[in-house]
Amino acid sequence: MFKRNKKYSVELNKDDWVTPEETLFDAGSYYSDIEKPISDFYFRFFGIVMLLLGATIIIFSFKISVFKHDYFQKIAVQNKSVGLLMSPPRGAIFDSAGKPLAVNIPNFDLLAVSKELRLMPDDELRANIEKIAKILQKPVDDFQKFINENIKLNSVFFAGSGLNKKGLLLLKNADPKGFYVIPNMQRNYIDGHQFSHIIGYVGKVNENDLKDNYYYLTDLVGRMGIEAEYEKILRGEHGQLFFSKDKNENLNKESVPGKNLVLNIDYDLQKKLYNE
Repeated sequence: MFKRNKKYSVELNKDDWVTPEETLFDAGSYYSDIEKPISDFYFRFFGIVMLLLGATIIIFSFKISVFKHDYFQKIAVQNKSVGLLMSPPRGAIFDSAGKPLAVNIPNFDLLAVSKELRLMPDDELRANIEKIAKILQKPVDDFQKFINENIKLNSVFFAGSGLNKKGLLLLKNADPKGFYVIPNMQRNYIDGHQFSHIIGYVGKVNENDLKDNYYYLTDLVGRMGIEAEYEKILRGEHGQLFFSKDKNENLNKESVPGKNLVLNIDYDLQKKLYNE
């Protein structure tokens, strides 16, 4: 049995045949939809967007590098420094004749910078701690433990307070790395027990005081009497002290002392009435 082979063929309509050249050059033909040129509108739009974007980047870069150079430089220095807010000296309180009732006595504290202490060789750190413990008249082991604990918990902390003149001179001569002597003020009341019901007193800030953005943990706040009533006038404005390896960079800000108060009471008369 023989199978019959069938032949198949495809007829092309010559009218529908189109060459590639016709699609490219005959834009007005029936086959022009196969390939169309992109409209000039899109090129113009894309060019305008890129131009605006480039101009924005240039303006922003110029603003940062020229107009805000000092601002960002300060931020950079602060990021590589350790800062400490300084409580301002409170304003003094006087009677009607100008006699002092509440004044500030200069005081000095010893501040430790944890970052500098961590970078110090163990032998050098140990030697400095022994020197300072001797000057502050503290047991070496207890002082060593205190320093080690605070290095882990705080960026800066007070290693000593209320330094006397002898201790101040010894620390200045020893000049231990990572430790700094900073000035402070201690409130002193003249015949305080006789005027306490009028003047009041100051104390450490508490949790309720810290709700006010002005206060920090190291601040004192007026409690009772004139100290509390005129707190906003007496307290002044904070300063800031930066510790940086680059000694040429100085961003320290001096604190602004509080304003003084003159009361209408007479010191001698008040004292006489109290003693009678």
